[in-house]
Amino acid sequence: MKGFATRLPVEIAFAAAMVGVMVVVSAIFVLPMRLPSRALLVPLLLTYLVPLAGAVGYSILALMHRRRPLLHELAVTLPCFWVVLIVTFNLKLWVPFVNPHSFDAVFWMTDQALRPLVTLCMAARRSIAPVVPYDWNFYLTGFLLLFYLSLLYHATRTPRMLRRLIVSATFLQGFGGLVYLALPAIGPFLYEAGVSSSSTAAQRLMLDVRTQSVAHGRRWLSDHGASVLMAGLGAMPSLHVGYAFLFLRHAIRDGRVLLPTYIPIFLFILVTSVANRWHYLVDLPVGLALAALSIRLAWRYVPPFDAGAEVPEREDPVGLFPHDRELAPTG
Repeated sequence: MKGFATRLPVEIAFAAAMVGVMVVVSAIFVLPMRLPSRALLVPLLLTYLVPLAGAVGYSILALMHRRRPLLHELAVTLPCFWVVLIVTFNLKLWVPFVNPHSFDAVFWMTDQALRPLVTLCMAARRSIAPVVPYDWNFYLTGFLLLFYLSLLYHATRTPRMLRRLIVSATFLQGFGGLVYLALPAIGPFLYEAGVSSSSTAAQRLMLDVRTQSVAHGRRWLSDHGASVLMAGLGAMPSLHVGYAFLFLRHAIRDGRVLLPTYIPIFLFILVTSVANRWHYLVDLPVGLALAALSIRLAWRYVPPFDAGAEVPEREDPVGLFPHDRELAPTG
């Protein structure tokens, strides 16, 4: 890639900036930086590393078939995503110490003002419970399915766009961590239970982690932070909704064969995030806006592989892909 050797890749710069934020916040507020404990590695690996490793594996197969994916760049891009992910987990866990102010009351007022939408989401989730049971936790499973399919599909069908997909996800994860600090909120489950008892149980466990950390202070975080690294609470923004939109938007451009699967899952995550009372209504558009921003930045600063190839222009009515002249197979 022209200029790659003389310029710092954007994902490295972004990951370094996020690490810098973490180090500065840690130093100012005397907070411990932690990596996930061994007990957390299994869910963390299943959630993130397996699909990423799968993407690399499929990229190697694609390379063998002369698809020429950016294997050398993925060797940089994937670790950067992981770095930003760990940084975000730490920031989310630190929220009560960094910014003890809460926006829950304000966000709850918006839910009350738009109560018919909340009621509609709850009714919609209850209506499909016979098909998608509450204890299935398809809110997480559906998100993981989008994650897996997007990485594997784009690795095999549009390998020169794969780096852009991962970089946009890295941006979204990092921006979400910063918003957690700027607009701290626990979630509407503080005021009412959602439609899923299993989600309510998970929310109570996470709230207990927050209560313990606040009650016992930084020493408790130092002793237990590694084992509860993924238990930080942050309603604003909804990154599940943001990620679902990000994967959907890439599918609209480069993998329309995925849309019959992606659109229902996106709508399910959108509705369930409110119905289970993980998120206030206002969290959703912020998550969508961050995803749109992340996509634009990735398309602006991450050139595709073999950018000089002659390819026709694709229409972009939403305007999320600036300077978009690289057409890839749609399946």
